[in-house]
Amino acid sequence: MKKFLLAALISAGLSPAFAKLEIVWPTPNDGFLEGKPYEAYIRAHPHENGIESGLFGCVRNNQRDLHKGIDIKATQFDWMEESLDPVHSILPGKIRHINRIARYSGYGRYIVIEHPETSPSILSVYAHLRSIPEDLQKGHTVRKGQFIGVLGRSTANRTIAKRDAHLHFEVGFQLSNQFAAWQEAQNPLALNHNDNWDPANIVGIDFLDMLTYLSKRETASVKDYLFSQPLAASVKVQTRNIPDFVRRYPELLAKPMSEGQVSGWQINFTWSGLPYAWKPLSQSEIRPLGPNNMRVVFHNEKILGEHQCNYLVATNWKGEAVPGPWMKHIIAMLLNVTEQ
Repeated sequence: MKKFLLAALISAGLSPAFAKLEIVWPTPNDGFLEGKPYEAYIRAHPHENGIESGLFGCVRNNQRDLHKGIDIKATQFDWMEESLDPVHSILPGKIRHINRIARYSGYGRYIVIEHPETSPSILSVYAHLRSIPEDLQKGHTVRKGQFIGVLGRSTANRTIAKRDAHLHFEVGFQLSNQFAAWQEAQNPLALNHNDNWDPANIVGIDFLDMLTYLSKRETASVKDYLFSQPLAASVKVQTRNIPDFVRRYPELLAKPMSEGQVSGWQINFTWSGLPYAWKPLSQSEIRPLGPNNMRVVFHNEKILGEHQCNYLVATNWKGEAVPGPWMKHIIAMLLNVTEQ
């Protein structure tokens, strides 16, 4: 366990600005902090091509599927070749969810921790754990660097080989605190053992890219990093609904919101599908939408072409840009609005 402090930053060619958060690398395999190549600490997916398959991004299934985190490989094994690497919380926080039954999720045994110290508060997710301490419970406060489990290879739907044991680690945000109810309404037969903390309800950000960004700036926050991301697409949505997402993450509002005066939203998306900037719209600003509930008002073809795994924007029969499947999914979940 090492803090993201001056010595590691210098060896990695980075400045010590991010050290003020005293973030702890989640496992003993801290090759990133030492400036080593990905091969030193990232576990490549055994059925995909290249080390990139263990990184964040459109790196799975011929670049058609998004990997929401990074896979940190094990360094320590017992005599039965099972992993022994301890896993630690990267920051102080509160445990929001623990799944102890591997078959209940493709993430196997996993923990979700919320970190109010950041702005906005981020979630960290620790998946495929071999074990979780029995005295660790939902609602508990954890210290920075506290031991929370052992790296492993637990999963619901496939076997991870012993030597492929790894920590799937991601950082992101909860999309909706009504996810379980929304999912049941969409598909009453869907099984959800993890309520609103199902991995499908967490949208991820590139942890390594965020660390690098923050380390190079004297004063920077998670919000600064998010708003620095290239704009992939922007959509206007006609609705008076105010999603719990912006109530929980008010830092992502592009301008102040007045209750009772919201007639719609303009939402900016990163290429990975994060709705990272929300602008409340007045009636006069939303009126040009006409009979449609939503309209794509900007899209960056180059960025979307380079990252096609989330299908944010599609093209209709007229050749016009329209919301793609993932954008419509997010809008339906958060705002209860569907395209007319």
